[in-house]
Amino acid sequence: MNGSVSRFLLALTLAAVAAAGGCVGREASAPDPATAAGDGWVSLFNGRDLDGWTPKFAKHEAGLNYKDTFRVENGLLKVSYDAYEKFDGEFGHLF
Repeated sequence: MNGSVSRFLLALTLAAVAAAGGCVGREASAPDPATAAGDGWVSLFNGRDLDGWTPKFAKHEAGLNYKDTFRVENGLLKVSYDAYEKFDGEFGHLF
């Protein structure tokens, strides 16, 4: 992976963590987007559901959250493969 892609992925990860209230690996309450008003930050994740996000998985139409892979639990965005019997290249992204 080249340096610019690595930096972009790191920035995207940090933005997601910040949008989730800066919490990694611990229980958190859902962030309140109203508290960020006026400070220049734009909340990307509401901490409650996937509203505003479009899942896209290889081999499937956009908008289908294949096997409930992307979830919101305790205010955190999670990725889970527990419903997969096998991984068949059906990787996904959120847009």
